[in-house]
Parts: sequence; structure tokens; C-alpha cells
Amino acid sequence: MTEHGNHSTFFHDKEVLLLEDEILLAKRITAVIEKMGAEVTRTENIGDARKALKEISFDCALFDLNLPDGESLDLLREHAVPENTLVVLMTGEGGVRSAVEALRLGASDYLTKPFDLEELPLVFS
Repeated sequence: MTEHGNHSTFFHDKEVLLLEDEILLAKRITAVIEKMGAEVTRTENIGDARKALKEISFDCALFDLNLPDGESLDLLREHAVPENTLVVLMTGEGGVRSAVEALRLGASDYLTKPFDLEELPLVFS
């Protein structure tokens, strides 16, 4: 099996929370992750993500940083995300301060948009 093939199995049977308000990007990310075998719960705002986090145990979360109702960092600040959930933040504005804060609050990685969707398993593994 190729190295890429090994990484693509990361999402197999995983529960993934996607918090992204750009509908087209959210659909593309969902399609790629579902193709790798994951169940994706898509949310477009912090309120819906907060509700989903209370109802479902997620293995991974992929959060856009800036959303209509605030920053996804708020979910980390208020400890709404369980410690065993791997969190990766994405943003169009690659600010060092936000990246450092995200990592300090427990995110495992930080992506600057645009990024190669096929590389998503690499940032979670």
C-alpha cells in the first residue's frame, strides 16, 4: 500500500465535525472526508457546532476560524470540545497570533486556506 493510501485510512469509521460557513468549500471537504470512510456532521456556525458537540462524540473536528457568529476558538476557550477530539483550525487569514492561540488551546494543527483537500489525513495523523 502506498504512503498516501495509509494516510487515507485515517478517517475510516471516524466521526468528524466540520464547522465551515463557505458552503461550496464545506461540500468539497465533506465529499473528500466521506470518501475516506468518515461520517461528517456539517455545521455553519458556532451555535450549531456547540449543539452537535453536546450530542455526538467526535473523533476529529475541522473548524473555520472566522464565522458569522464569532471565532471557533471560542469553542476551545470554553472547553466545549472534549480533550480526545483532534481539532484542526482553518482560516483564510494566516495570522501567527491566532495559530499560536489555537495550539495553546488544544488544537492539533492549523491550516491556511486554500489547502490541498487530499492532504487532510496528514494534518490529523
